[in-house]
Amino acid sequence: MIVFQSHHMSQNHSISPVAKRKKTLQHPKTTIDKFVIRTSRLQKEVIDEKTARFVYVTNSPFCMIENPHFINMVQSLRPGYSPPNRADVAGKLLDKVYERDIEQCAKDLDGEIVNLSLDGWSNNHNDPVVCACVTTEEGNIFLTETTDTSGNAHTAEYLQEVAVKAITNCEKNFKCLLCSVVTDNVANVSKMRRNYLEESPKLITYGCSAHLMHLLAKDFSVSEITANVAEIEKYFHNNHFAAAVLKKVGGTKLTLPQDVRWNSVVDCFEHYIKTWPNLLTVCEQNRKEIDGTVSTKVLNIGLKRNVEHVLSTLKPISVPLNKMQGNSCFIADTVEI
Repeated sequence: MIVFQSHHMSQNHSISPVAKRKKTLQHPKTTIDKFVIRTSRLQKEVIDEKTARFVYVTNSPFCMIENPHFINMVQSLRPGYSPPNRADVAGKLLDKVYERDIEQCAKDLDGEIVNLSLDGWSNNHNDPVVCACVTTEEGNIFLTETTDTSGNAHTAEYLQEVAVKAITNCEKNFKCLLCSVVTDNVANVSKMRRNYLEESPKLITYGCSAHLMHLLAKDFSVSEITANVAEIEKYFHNNHFAAAVLKKVGGTKLTLPQDVRWNSVVDCFEHYIKTWPNLLTVCEQNRKEIDGTVSTKVLNIGLKRNVEHVLSTLKPISVPLNKMQGNSCFIADTVEI
């Protein structure tokens, strides 16, 4: 009797093989999260910052962020995410990216020996700006400060104030050791360097070697010849018929000289000499359609000879100038050149 009950109880409490197999085949608990892409608040902040940085780095207009095609593209990559609006890109996100980059610059420049370069130009609104950049021994370049100089005469004394402020802020904010300062070679800036050297003789100050070569080339240039060639090239650049016919006869696109682009006069003259036979053909075959003044200058063999002569003088200067403008050129290379 006892044996029967024991056997009966063991049968009731044992798990059958089928039940065991069903238990092992049960799927783990699933949620809807596996089928929906969620963007948390923290994730949105990270993506917003990266999206804004893309706009800044590519120099894109802020309105692009609200373009329907841009929004569709972003939401195709991550459904449910909405990019920031242009007000955020122009405001809080710009401040956030700027502060983060300043922090990164401070980390990278901490304890580094650097050279400070000061240069001025005008922005798109024609506002005068002086920028300060530092270069490390490894050749890494960091923009450390920009100064709006509107309403101030660019005297040597004022520029010295700007330079002192840039040097002080650089050493204070980025904890780097500044050993030298380089500027261009215009008269007021050269005087500023001399004045600063008298007050701080330990700091090395010098003029940009590439700018010196540019000024030398400018002294050898003949403005009248450059103006004549520029007039020809502007005509064939702006006149649709002339540009089309020049292209048809195998002529290449001409290059206009620009004051802010060093060596552009040499490039302009080289393209003119190379394309001159094609220009001559166009003027001879289309006398009625081509402007008479331009045609006369193209046919002027004396102008061509003068261009070749000036080019032979400027070419030896342009070669070292291009090397000095390279990203990997050092002072030792300049001396060797």
